[in-house]
Amino acid sequence: MISPTDDAEEAFAKAVEYLNSGCQEVWLLLPEAHHIFVQTYERRLWLTADGVKTQKVLPGFTISLDQLLGDRIA
Repeated sequence: MISPTDDAEEAFAKAVEYLNSGCQEVWLLLPEAHHIFVQTYERRLWLTADGVKTQKVLPGFTISLDQLLGDRIA
């Protein structure tokens, strides 16, 4: 999860590092902006609270940002 004090460039660099290490999919959660950034080698998606679904792992898995973060969303 990216907090207001995290540096965006560092967070995205870490996502690339995870992908380079063999991770198939990285989700960066931005709770204050109500967005999720999903990155794979092939795609980069900005998603909002409605029906976020995996791109490579757990086929058919869908979750809303509200469900994912619970009471962290105002």
